[in-house]
Amino acid sequence: MSGHRSFQLIEGEVSRLDASPATPRRRWSTSAKEEIVARSMMPGVNVSALARAYGIAPSQVFAWRRKAALDAQGRTRDPMFAAVAVEEDTTDEAGGVVELVFGDVTVRVGPDVSPARIAEIVRAIRAA
Repeated sequence: MSGHRSFQLIEGEVSRLDASPATPRRRWSTSAKEEIVARSMMPGVNVSALARAYGIAPSQVFAWRRKAALDAQGRTRDPMFAAVAVEEDTTDEAGGVVELVFGDVTVRVGPDVSPARIAEIVRAIRAA
């Protein structure tokens, strides 16, 4: 082999692959995504069959579900405020009992319950 080195110039041409789709990406509206995710969460629904019905990949539905779950989780981390009605109890029948109402759940807490335990109960109700 001689000390002479040579190289070869290769010219290339940019072209579309045969396997690449000819159609542009579809854009799904937020309401359509929400509808598909809601249907995918129904009991007994096969996500793959649902995705086929809409002409999308099942992985896309699962990605939308993950995003929806993260969005919902992010909303619950924001500070929440509730309207509180304070009524003066003129009778001593309550004996220091505090009543907490969460929608259709009512919790009555006596003076011997620690604040940490009350916080646990409130977190459990919110998580349910």
